[in-house]
Amino acid sequence: MELKTDRQIAGCKNPGDYQVGVENLHLNIYPTKSGVSKRWRVRTNVNGKRQKFTLGYYPEMSKKAARDARNKLFADLADGKHPTIEKAKAVEKVVEQQNKIDARDNFESVSLRFVAEIKSQEWKTNGKSKAQWLSTFDSYVYPYIGHKLIDEISVDDVVELITPIWMSKHETADRVLGRIKNVIDFAIAMKISDKANPADYHSILKYRLPKYTKKVKHFAALPYSQLGEFFKSFDKKFEASHDAIRMIVLTGMRQLDVRAMKWDQLNLEEGFWMAHIHKASKDDFDALHKVPLSTQALDILKRRIQQPTQSEYVFAAGGKGYISEAALRKVLKGLDFEDAMGDRITMHGFRSCFMDWVRENKEEEDKIADQQLAHAEQNKVFAAYARGDLYDRRVSLMQRYSDYIETKAAA
Repeated sequence: MELKTDRQIAGCKNPGDYQVGVENLHLNIYPTKSGVSKRWRVRTNVNGKRQKFTLGYYPEMSKKAARDARNKLFADLADGKHPTIEKAKAVEKVVEQQNKIDARDNFESVSLRFVAEIKSQEWKTNGKSKAQWLSTFDSYVYPYIGHKLIDEISVDDVVELITPIWMSKHETADRVLGRIKNVIDFAIAMKISDKANPADYHSILKYRLPKYTKKVKHFAALPYSQLGEFFKSFDKKFEASHDAIRMIVLTGMRQLDVRAMKWDQLNLEEGFWMAHIHKASKDDFDALHKVPLSTQALDILKRRIQQPTQSEYVFAAGGKGYISEAALRKVLKGLDFEDAMGDRITMHGFRSCFMDWVRENKEEEDKIADQQLAHAEQNKVFAAYARGDLYDRRVSLMQRYSDYIETKAAA
């Protein structure tokens, strides 16, 4: 795109390099915290090397003044002279140093450029990601190193800003550290810096920060002996939320996978569901998983398919989507069941409930139960063999589990 008139030059706010009708002269527009900045640049070959020269900044330097500066630069280069030093081979280094003096390679400006040029291409339009990144920088990073040139940032700087939250808010600290590393890696890739990244945890910071051991999150699980009572507590209630909870229990699958179940994933005749194993809290999925459906699970699905609906989802909500997690939580809260420690049960806890039943009653090997729950299989030999007749063992296991629940509920 070419900016021919002063009005076009003044009005353009999109980052990029623009021709202005003068050979080798470009207007470079780049993002800043307050908006965009515009600088006049010349590109040419000096001693066989491609060079960039910054002449000045718009609007302080007009197009006419930039053209005059461009002509003077070319005349000096033709005479073997450079505006700052006599040796043309040192031009690239001088320009880089001048850019740093102008403070346009400090962490804040580079981070904004990284967000604008790279990350914004990855994020969804109107999403929260950009705001979250910039909020992270405003809160934890800019006050410490925002003003510093990339080459000036040291390991001590990173340790100073990350230490206050490393143990108390570790997830936030880990996220902040990762974003700092991304920005400095970007600077290295763009040849703004050639130093080792001071925010690299595995290479450097693990020797400066205390080791953090993640606490195991406890999902309150219903004792399996109470499954019959639990099912009986919402007998004759067949709303989507109740049926979704029943399906979570009878399959052992995660609540998101069940909520997002579609009719075209089901084979009711042969009794299985090709489940889409979703990434956490996202609509895209990682893999397919063949889930056997017990007769009790099939009864739920055959009943639901009789209901008049145009939705592709088994557990449809209003509009085109599927039922929300909040709707299931509301039902679970209303049932008021607790685990052995007195904590209110969770939907994820039903997976633990299933495993407890398997282990305590020696119903099947742990690896078969793990495969049913779609846990990542670390043993490659077992994973390969799992494509064979182990599915039949899962069919039998889930039917026995469903029969156990039904028997308890009928007692």
